[in-house]
Amino acid sequence: MIKDIKLFVETPNILGFSHGSLCLRDLIKVLEDQKIKIFKITKNNSIKNKIKQNLNIYEDQYIINYFKSKSSKGDWFLACDTTSPYLLDIARKNNLKIIWWQLAPYNFLGSNQIPRPGEYSLPFSSFTDPYAKNYFYYQAKVDKIWEDALKKKKLIKKKSHKICLYNGKGRICNLGKDIKDLFTDYEINIITRLTPKDRTDYFKLLMQSDGLISFDQMTQTNLEAASLGLPVLIANPLFPDICLEKFNIKRLKSRITTSSREFINWINNNEKDFIPFEKNYLESHNNTTLKNIIEIIKGRKEIKPLSEKDIKNFKKYTNFLKSQKVIFPLVNSGQSPSSLLIDLYKKNLINKRKYPYLYLLLPLIDSCGHLLYKLGLIRIIEVLIIKIMSFFKN
Repeated sequence: MIKDIKLFVETPNILGFSHGSLCLRDLIKVLEDQKIKIFKITKNNSIKNKIKQNLNIYEDQYIINYFKSKSSKGDWFLACDTTSPYLLDIARKNNLKIIWWQLAPYNFLGSNQIPRPGEYSLPFSSFTDPYAKNYFYYQAKVDKIWEDALKKKKLIKKKSHKICLYNGKGRICNLGKDIKDLFTDYEINIITRLTPKDRTDYFKLLMQSDGLISFDQMTQTNLEAASLGLPVLIANPLFPDICLEKFNIKRLKSRITTSSREFINWINNNEKDFIPFEKNYLESHNNTTLKNIIEIIKGRKEIKPLSEKDIKNFKKYTNFLKSQKVIFPLVNSGQSPSSLLIDLYKKNLINKRKYPYLYLLLPLIDSCGHLLYKLGLIRIIEVLIIKIMSFFKN
């Protein structure tokens, strides 16, 4: 019976515009509406707790007792790439069925956990697993700010002669000469993971742009920009072409490119009409995804458990992505070390002679940042660099 179904989940802290956190929040609410009993465990982000996890010290007796008293064999535990390792360990020891909503490639964005054979995986999209047969894509509900932006963008007919740069988690790289030449005629808007802080201002910057150049291929910003009708250039591609080809939002592939020539043609072609998407189109897969997850948890829809071969394929895919060395979420709220130079980068695009050695410095600072991250010294150097950059601004 439905009342006997129990699901344990670690509730995420919703920070900024985190799409993954919003997806989990919406899923939990829908499962509760279906009378599935949800046991929520608040994510503990304290420094003390992180040290304990890194040292594999599972001393949280309250959580251990909580699982023992509330769970029984056959209950579900919902995991994702950010789930705390010690919670997974406790869930496994209590013989819970582990079901992963794979929101990002396993073991790619800093987390070490990965499914084990016999557990279950629900790949979010082709970007998380390009070779899966079925996907469980969900677009967190389009909020009023985004919906209003879609409506307002339809009314804007004139070009703004501005291009938006978004660095996100990606390393900032040298752009081709044909792209750089655009900035003799186009102004530059910059969006980072920290600015603008207000979501209204964020969409305002996108609406005031004729296109987006993104250094992060695994961000919601690319979809949001494309949904407004902006052509998007991925400056440092990460994923195989098949990922975009198989992505659930089919019309996205006609607005996102890795070709600078195609991007420039889109920017300059007044006849190519990029009409903003409708809210219903963006959310068109939600009901199917939620229905399928509910049916799986209720035991009405079968899903094949993972095999050793599946786990090997996950690791192989992640190793490929890591080998590209373009996603470095190490500083500045999950941005690359080179993002600390984004203001200098902008000035260099406007005046190529101002900082002639900048493009030699960008890969160097990323490499040093990665080494410092491995040594556990990245935060100290980050604060120092921010203070130095602040001095030069003044």
